Amino acid sequence: MDEIDNPYALNTRDSAPLDSQVHRTWSPPAGRESDATIARQVKLIAEAPLVQSVIDALPNAVIIVNRHRQLIAANQALRSMLRSDTAEFAGKRPGELIGCQHVEKGPDGCGTSVYCTTCGAVGAVLDSMLTGEQSQRELRLRLGPPTCEARDLKVTANPIQVMGEQFTICVFEDISDRKRLAVLSRAFFHDVLNTVGVIQGYAGLLSGGRSDPKLTREFLGRLAAVSQQLLEEIQTHRDLIYAESGDLAVEMVPVDVAGILTQLVESFSEHPCARDRHLKLVGVRPGTVMTDARLLSRVLVNMIKNALEATEPGGTVTVGCQNGAGEIEFSVHNASAMPPEVQLQVFQRSFSTKGQSGRGIGTHSMKLLGELYLGGRVFFRSSETEGTTFSLALPKNPPGAE
Repeated sequence: MDEIDNPYALNTRDSAPLDSQVHRTWSPPAGRESDATIARQVKLIAEAPLVQSVIDALPNAVIIVNRHRQLIAANQALRSMLRSDTAEFAGKRPGELIGCQHVEKGPDGCGTSVYCTTCGAVGAVLDSMLTGEQSQRELRLRLGPPTCEARDLKVTANPIQVMGEQFTICVFEDISDRKRLAVLSRAFFHDVLNTVGVIQGYAGLLSGGRSDPKLTREFLGRLAAVSQQLLEEIQTHRDLIYAESGDLAVEMVPVDVAGILTQLVESFSEHPCARDRHLKLVGVRPGTVMTDARLLSRVLVNMIKNALEATEPGGTVTVGCQNGAGEIEFSVHNASAMPPEVQLQVFQRSFSTKGQSGRGIGTHSMKLLGELYLGGRVFFRSSETEGTTFSLALPKNPPGAE
């Protein structure tokens, strides 16, 4: 297919929500079919022999879309889930049906923003349209407010021709539970086994029969600190499981921002990811915020760990805090820049820059805890010239805190 005839050729546009770069993106062009065309296509599928009956027989959500990825048919499973019939959502695109948080960021809705270049649903449909074959992708999705829920779906797209007109059947399988278990399990075992290994090392040194009382006291002190770290890691994963299920309790108390940051920086002095790296407090302005101290620590710890892991040996990570009129903004900065494709997916639950299946829980938990439970805003800035800064902005007195 020549590029001039390909409606899904490479688009170049000056869309720069990340760091004012020009992004060349594989994405469909803006544009939709007319209402009359949509009505004709809906009728065409409805009158086609067996098509509706076959997709209704499938247990997963199924849609049929036209060349602009607009829905013209849905099976019973999806209609029941949305509690409406096809007429109510005919002409909409998949992200508009399920409430994707990036729908409003493109010039023509679902599929047209820079974030959509990493969308598994868009990719599967376009692949199927271009190749004429089945395409299967995984879709990592975060819904918009009020739930901000993370979903993982497997999307299978197949071409279908009805009365000489080309369409695409999309089957959505919800694999969220499977992905959640994989992410939480791998992260839990990774963190706990690392800490237990350190405990085992100190225990071995203490059992070696060393007679130096000073050295013994030092090892016992380190052993106690690492044991406390293990307890906190177990509690962290427990809280994350509760947070994912919506059962996490929040206890709002006045928190001294300078005190909690000082404590966190000191706690990383013996942490493996801080080895050969510098962690400093800069620009911390005194203040108090009404929040859950434990969950605030969880978010900031993940920010600091990610920054240290992204920093070369000898590099510096800075932790700061700005005291504004109505909110407190915590920030963690490192000198490395995130690639654009990483920036687009950084808060998705099962996405990881480490290339390991089941990793990628840290930034997702920042968003989940910082926004859904603490009522703040979690965001980042990243560029080659300024490095990367993750921030958490919290209202000083959130509604209901008293």
